[in-house]
Amino acid sequence: MSNFVCQPGLSHFSRPSSLTARPELVEGPDKTTGRRERRLATQVGWFDKCRPELDEGLTTSGTRDRGENATALCQRRPDSDLLAQRLRRYAATPLSLALLLFASGCNADGTFAIPFLPTATPTVTATPTVTATPSPTSTPTLTPTPTNSPTPLPTATPTSSPTPSPVPTATPAPFGLKVEAPETVAQGGVMVVPVHANTTITAVQATAAGRTLGVSIQGADAVALLGFRSDARTGPATLSLRISFAGGGNAQADYPFSVIATRFPVENIEVSEDEEDLLDPAVMNTEWQKLLGIAARVTPQKWQGPFIRPVQAGITSAFGTRRSYNDGPPGIPHEGADFGAALATPILATNAGTVVVADTWYVRGNAVVLDHGLGVFSGYYHMSQRLVEPGQAVTKGQVIGLVGETGLATGPHLHWDMIAQGAHTNGMAWTVLPLP
Repeated sequence: MSNFVCQPGLSHFSRPSSLTARPELVEGPDKTTGRRERRLATQVGWFDKCRPELDEGLTTSGTRDRGENATALCQRRPDSDLLAQRLRRYAATPLSLALLLFASGCNADGTFAIPFLPTATPTVTATPTVTATPSPTSTPTLTPTPTNSPTPLPTATPTSSPTPSPVPTATPAPFGLKVEAPETVAQGGVMVVPVHANTTITAVQATAAGRTLGVSIQGADAVALLGFRSDARTGPATLSLRISFAGGGNAQADYPFSVIATRFPVENIEVSEDEEDLLDPAVMNTEWQKLLGIAARVTPQKWQGPFIRPVQAGITSAFGTRRSYNDGPPGIPHEGADFGAALATPILATNAGTVVVADTWYVRGNAVVLDHGLGVFSGYYHMSQRLVEPGQAVTKGQVIGLVGETGLATGPHLHWDMIAQGAHTNGMAWTVLPLP
C-alpha cells in the first residue's frame, strides 16, 4: 500500500498544479475533450463540491473528530473500485491524480492510504533501488540450486599430442671389417688370417691357392688358417674371403699374397741292409696315403690356444730337411721334427683333441694321431709304448705314450708331425702362432 503524508495544518487540499496547467480538463469539456474525460471531470466536480466538508473533517481538533469526519466523508465518495478502474485507464493524466487523492483515506497515524494502487507498480519518479540491487544475503533467482546428484567427473579429453612420426628404421651401418691378411707365407709355414667385425660373424668361406682354409669363429671374431707343405709352389697367389654376418649381410674381398721359398738343409742317413726294405717307395706311399686320408677330416675345433712341445728334448732333425739315404740323391723332405729324447721319456699331447690313430705301422712304428679340429692333426711316432686308445679325448699336456725306436728308426727318438688341411707343416711354428 502506498502512503502520502496527511498534513492537518492545511485548511484544505489544494488542487494539484498540474490540474491548473490544464484547466480544460477541470472546468468542463470542450471540443477537444473526449467522452471518457468528461466523465472523469464530473468526478472532479464532486471533489470540489465536497472539499469544504473534507477540510472541516481534517481540521477538527482531536483524533476522534478527525476520524469520524473522514469516515463520513468516505461514505459519500464515489465507489473506490469504480474510481480505481477509471484511474487504471487514465493513469497518465493529471486528472487521474486528482481522483487518486480524493479516493485516498487517512490512516490513524496521519498518513494517506491508497488501497487500490498495486504496490508492485513503481511511480514514474520512483527508483526501484531495492529490486534493482539485490541484498548481499539474497539468493539470485537465476542461479540454479545444486542438486545432490553426483556431478559426473569430466571425461578426460585426450591430450592432443602430436602424432609421432614413424621412426625411420636405422640403416645398418656398413659392416666394419678388419682382415689381417699376410702378404707372404713361407714354404712349410702356416697362413693365419685374423678377422674382426662390428657384428656377429656367422660363416667364413676362405680359399687360397685352390685350397680351403680352416676357420674358427667366436662371435665377431674369426681366424682362418692354412698350412703349406715344405715343397709348396712359390710365387703370387690370392686369398679370397666371403664373410656372412648375423642379419643376412655379407662381405667379400680378395687379398693377394706370395709363397716364398725356404732353404732347407740336406742330410745323409745310413741305413743297414736289414732296414733297406723300409725304403721301398711302395711301402712308404701306402702309409702316406693312409695318413692323408685320416688328415682330410674336418671336425669342430678342439684345441685351445697355442700348441706346446711334445717332449723337453733337443731337435736332432728339423722339419723340411732333404734327406739322402746311403749317399743317394736327396728325396722326400722330412715332414716332421725328430727329438733326441731318451728311451721311455713321456710324450705329451701338444693340445686338446681326440685320438684317431693308436696303432703299429710299418715305417712309423707305434703311432698315435690326434684330431684337434678344423683339419689340424698331430702325429707321434716310434713310441716304445702307447698309452691312449682310438676315440679317447685328451687334454693339452696329457701323457699319451713313451719315447722308443720302433719302425724306421736308428735310435730312440720322437718324430712329431703337424698336419693342417692335408699339408705337413713346421710343428715348431704352431708353438708361437696366435691361435684362439
